[in-house]
Amino acid sequence: MAACNLLRLAQMTDRKDLQGAADRVLRSLAGKLAAEPSSAPQMLAAYEFSLSKPKQIVFVGSAGLDAMLHELNSRFVPNKIVLLVDGELSRQVLAGYLPVLAGMTAKDGKATAYLCENYSCKLLPPIRENSPSYCRRLDIMI
Repeated sequence: MAACNLLRLAQMTDRKDLQGAADRVLRSLAGKLAAEPSSAPQMLAAYEFSLSKPKQIVFVGSAGLDAMLHELNSRFVPNKIVLLVDGELSRQVLAGYLPVLAGMTAKDGKATAYLCENYSCKLLPPIRENSPSYCRRLDIMI
């Protein structure tokens, strides 16, 4: 569990020291995982996370956020990291770790989602009443 948390924090903050700590935990238990993989399922999940390219989904604003979260959570998106910028304080704190967040804004006064991979972000399409076209575009992008 600690390794998974370290990996997520490393992705959220782009801190190499946290990534290194997670790598050390995984390496220290590599022998056990190889010999008895079923004895440590969370460690296997952390190992798989370490090999993946997690997607960061950043929500900016709060109007309409519930519908966006519902659509996201109705899909299997392994290794996703969800961040919420719901005010100036959270923007300042999070942008201190990930400067790309400083320029993200809510569009038309509504919650807006950005999909990031390797700290490169693109705007997700806005939700329009859970329309089928939105859902198809979301599935393609994520």
